[in-house]
Amino acid sequence: MLNFNTLVNLVEESDYFRLHELLEDYWNELLENDPTKIKVQGLIQVTVALHHLKNANQKGFEILKEKGLKKLKLNDLNTELNDDFLKRQLALILF
Repeated sequence: MLNFNTLVNLVEESDYFRLHELLEDYWNELLENDPTKIKVQGLIQVTVALHHLKNANQKGFEILKEKGLKKLKLNDLNTELNDDFLKRQLALILF
């Protein structure tokens, strides 16, 4: 099970790679028919997008941002991705 405080700390440290790893482990544990699974996948993609942005990979950022936001059902692709966004999404999905 994921520890919310650990995830928030990783967001605050901008350790998006480690955050993505923990979320991916959680995603792998979910059953295929769990409705949360697609949202967690979207969150993983958003997290990797932020990792790309941090490493100046604008193309990777844009591609994964779009995919992740669609899975999160956030169709406004102008949504600003930042740490507060990640924290809100983690809270929505995990609680």
